[in-house]
Amino acid sequence: MFNIFKKKQKTTYEGLIIKAIVYGSNLEYVKALREQLEEGIIEGSRLRPTDIPNYFGLVLNESLREKYYNKSGRNYSIGEVEIRDKESGKMIKFTLYVSYGLLIGYSIFPFKNIQPDINSINLERCKITFLDELDYNKIEFLLSTQEKANISKAEIYEVQVEEKTYFHIKDLEDGDFIAIDLKKNVFMITHDPLKATKIITSLNEILQ
Repeated sequence: MFNIFKKKQKTTYEGLIIKAIVYGSNLEYVKALREQLEEGIIEGSRLRPTDIPNYFGLVLNESLREKYYNKSGRNYSIGEVEIRDKESGKMIKFTLYVSYGLLIGYSIFPFKNIQPDINSINLERCKITFLDELDYNKIEFLLSTQEKANISKAEIYEVQVEEKTYFHIKDLEDGDFIAIDLKKNVFMITHDPLKATKIITSLNEILQ
């Protein structure tokens, strides 16, 4: 049963695009995502302040997230997907992001004032690009052995808040999350309003 991005019992266009990609592509790294999508792993999405323009992080069902998390899985994007905009006739670019076996987000350009024609989705140039551990490598030197053992590399990504750089560590409820900076200060990042608040709790305590 699909429950992604539903508003008043109608699946949003982002949900329909994700479904079309996962079920329309014959690439093995894409087909591997079908079971989790069908079980309803995606519950929503949030616009995230990352170095990827127009990036939306997916809100995942916690029990299904644990079920499909694969510690040895690869981090990759599924890109070069195009959909025609009904109004302008121009092509919309859509990219899916996967980390450790989980669908974690997508980017769409442009994403404002568009009406994607789902029937026009073009997967002919769809390709996989591997992104393993690029952002995790930037903070690895800050982490203790115990912290490394408790951190999911799949959740580490760079974010920009108030012109400062942070690294996402762990999701909280309602789209908020824990992050650190390159001095290992710990912050809670809220999405509404978008703000970074320094907290006293150590990273090791948060990861327990």
